[in-house]
Amino acid sequence: MKTKAFLIALFILNMLQVSAQSCDEVTLVVSADGATKEEATKVALRSAIEQAYGTFISSNTAILNDELVKDEIVTLSFGNIKSFKELSSETLPDGKFFTTLQATVSIPSLVSYAKSKGAEVEFEGATFAMNLKIEEMNKQSEEKIVANMLKAMEKLYMTGFDYKINVSTPKANGEITADIDVVANTNAMKASELFYNTLENITLNKSKIKEYKELGKDIYGVGICPIVSTRAYSYNNRVLRSNKYKRTEAFCFRSANTLKLLSEFFNLTYPKAIINIKINTDNESSRIQLISSFGHVSSSSGFGQKNKDRYGEEIDEKRIFYQSIPAFESFLLNGDGVTNYTRYYVAKDRILNYIKSVDDIENFCYFSYCEDVAAYNIEDKAFIAGYPKHKQGSPIHHIQLTMNIPVDDIMKISKFTISRSHE
Repeated sequence: MKTKAFLIALFILNMLQVSAQSCDEVTLVVSADGATKEEATKVALRSAIEQAYGTFISSNTAILNDELVKDEIVTLSFGNIKSFKELSSETLPDGKFFTTLQATVSIPSLVSYAKSKGAEVEFEGATFAMNLKIEEMNKQSEEKIVANMLKAMEKLYMTGFDYKINVSTPKANGEITADIDVVANTNAMKASELFYNTLENITLNKSKIKEYKELGKDIYGVGICPIVSTRAYSYNNRVLRSNKYKRTEAFCFRSANTLKLLSEFFNLTYPKAIINIKINTDNESSRIQLISSFGHVSSSSGFGQKNKDRYGEEIDEKRIFYQSIPAFESFLLNGDGVTNYTRYYVAKDRILNYIKSVDDIENFCYFSYCEDVAAYNIEDKAFIAGYPKHKQGSPIHHIQLTMNIPVDDIMKISKFTISRSHE
């Protein structure tokens, strides 16, 4: 009996030691940019320390709001940061460095530092409480990481495409069709690599997904569904497209806000980078620059009737392109073309000049929330459709647009060239 009691006591002691050890540190993913790689690393480590400080030490952030104290915290990083490793690093078009790190922060070091500054320490133990705080910190860290990643991707993508143009023979009324290949360059490749590398490092793994489900906590899955086949046809002088997709990757997140960030990026920022063109002739430059996107839900009682403004204000006179969006992932993967709402893209009409309309975009990319999760037992809460695999120097999108040029001007045009619009 004594032996059994001793073994139980030893087991409990070991459990306490493991818990105490687990309370000594916390590991999180952080990112930042800077003028140099060293500066970006320093800012990212400071972010790790500040997040851990705010989560585990004190809700009073007055100390951290003092720039001198912030600098002092960073100089003490060799004690506060137990270890870190670089997950990714990219050079942005403005010359800055963007880095993503996995950093392990020492909680006892932060406790000692906080006490030396007279701060109130709210947390020094309790494994269960710490786990709750860790999960909340990871949720906030995920949002920051994704926001920083998308800002860096925007910088890369806005200079990430080169263009090739081929124009048709003008019609008698001055109408010309232009076919434009959107070609990925080095910056687009960097953006795509940053996207996948970052998500792979912050996604919930299988054990975490299982743990979240057992606890009844929400997880926010996003499927990546590139186009595998396309059927194009004409209707009312417009090119319509029925795409079939294949789900190739999936990532699971802690925060619903992460999905909102991805939605904003893939429904406006990425299309803005694609349709960022200036067509030059001998006597005129015509540009397109998107300023917003918004959608309307299709009525179930009358297909195609708009009964709800889902994403923003309607601006009829500035629309240049629209796309029908499936809200049901099962329909998306089957390729039967069933849609739930239509997304409209808006440009600055004062800079369109000769450009009349965007008629079609191949491999069009967008974000959509799933509406058949329960009915089809699909884990995803949303999907990114049409995000293409990037190959440097190869067209990954194709744009068809119509221009209306006065006949007198056509007589003066000897060539068309195309470049990025930088307004």
